[in-house]
Amino acid sequence: MKDIYNQTFTATQLFQENTYQKIYMGESVKDPDQVVLINELKKSDFITDEVVLDLREHLENLLYFTEDAETATYIIEYKEGMSVTQAVEHTPNPAKFRINLLQDYLSKLSKFDALPLLFQYILSSPSQFFVKDHDLVHNELIVIDESQVMMPMDFEMIKSRIHGFASQLLDFEPPKEDLKLVVTLKNYFDRLVGDKSLTSLAVIYESFKKIYLYDFYLDEEETGAAAPVIPLKEHKSPEVSEKAGPARDIPIYRESGSRQETEKKAFVFADFFKREPSEEDPEGPNPLVIGLVLLAIAIALFAIFIPMINRITDVPPPTASFEKQKDTEGNWIFTNLSEAYGEDNRLEDYDWAIYDGEEKIHTASSENYIHYFNAEGVYRIDLKVRDRYDNWSDVYSEEILEEKVSTDPLAESSTGEESLDRYEIGMTPGVAYSQEENRTGEKSIAMVFDGSQSKSMTLENQNIAGNFGFSLWIKGTESVPLAFNLTGITDGDEVFSMDRFYTPKTDEWLKITFNDNVYLSEDLILTVDGKDLTLWIDDISISTYK
Repeated sequence: MKDIYNQTFTATQLFQENTYQKIYMGESVKDPDQVVLINELKKSDFITDEVVLDLREHLENLLYFTEDAETATYIIEYKEGMSVTQAVEHTPNPAKFRINLLQDYLSKLSKFDALPLLFQYILSSPSQFFVKDHDLVHNELIVIDESQVMMPMDFEMIKSRIHGFASQLLDFEPPKEDLKLVVTLKNYFDRLVGDKSLTSLAVIYESFKKIYLYDFYLDEEETGAAAPVIPLKEHKSPEVSEKAGPARDIPIYRESGSRQETEKKAFVFADFFKREPSEEDPEGPNPLVIGLVLLAIAIALFAIFIPMINRITDVPPPTASFEKQKDTEGNWIFTNLSEAYGEDNRLEDYDWAIYDGEEKIHTASSENYIHYFNAEGVYRIDLKVRDRYDNWSDVYSEEILEEKVSTDPLAESSTGEESLDRYEIGMTPGVAYSQEENRTGEKSIAMVFDGSQSKSMTLENQNIAGNFGFSLWIKGTESVPLAFNLTGITDGDEVFSMDRFYTPKTDEWLKITFNDNVYLSEDLILTVDGKDLTLWIDDISISTYK
């Protein structure tokens, strides 16, 4: 089957394998920067032909599908973005943005009602949702936990997940005008678990819309004030008004002015143009009057939009620029200095590329960039940026000379310093200090995987406040692909999460790095998914700058 989809997509490394599936990380043959997940589901009594068809019809990120008698293969576009927790902390309109995210979350889940409960549970995980360009994106990654297949699955477990995500979004101090709506939504989601009338994802979504749209939006339009809070079961759902428009399932926040008055004016004009000639007016509408009305509308639109168009077209494109420096751990730090011009303008996208000769070897989309080069040589760093008016800058380029001199901690091992002693490290079972292997000092951290397992360790009380690079060195008893996740935690809440995929070597140490933009983190949690090997970790380093 690989020969079929390999014409368009290439599997680069195995991500996970179990009784029910194989998942590969992959890329597009035409565009190597497009990362995909190749999910081969093995048909069984659990994964039936009906389930295969439902998944094919409802996965929004599906790029390619093929199947045979034994396997159904889904190739999904892998999406990246900002964590929901971080996104809501940086929005200027917290109530509107948070409730829109909640509406999008429930809307995306509602289409999975036809799937078995386990698939609904997997796809409803908040960890699968990110924010990109102010929109909620869903990775739709189906990773089947073999222990969950044998566990009795109840819809209450799915409702509990939804309640947790809603509680996270609604946990803030809303402005006075939004307080009543936020409190009502909180009460609704607090009653979610245990409410036997809410029996499907679609019912939950429709009930949410009923509160949001009918109890508040429409009643407030007609009375000028929010309607009193009435228990949900006492309402009769009116038909959804076509006035909401096709752009969204429900109108979120109305624009200034009364919608009813606007629509009445529209109907007056419609009646004027469509009316039949009367006895008093046998000729019908006066063409001169019609022409004057249309001319007035055209002049008004011209006056409104032409200054806006001129402002956008007069804005010069942004300028890309950055400065570079190398830290003591050998990481190259590229600090963005790009500028956007014009009123209310700002930079929206960053496109980094590293070239070894003519070959592009790395890309990134973060505002600032940190990279560790494994080999010496001359590399070209390119940056271009885009502003909010969709103007792209010219490419700004600089060359660097990577030399392996004294930036390697191994060269400083004569000091006798044990690098791991710099940090307070908490470890889960199966993770411990080891003297069997070490890169510097006298010990390393060993993660022992017995079968397919997840192991994690926590660097406590780091209090990172600035752009940072996190790196460590790894070595394994087996050279197999591993999934690494680095999560930042502050006050018990996740503030960022980054995934990497590396294959350790058995005969030498390999350095792996994480980098991204500004985060404020108290603790860092490193989680590794592996199978049947021992992984050693040494020379952990955190680089903070700015």
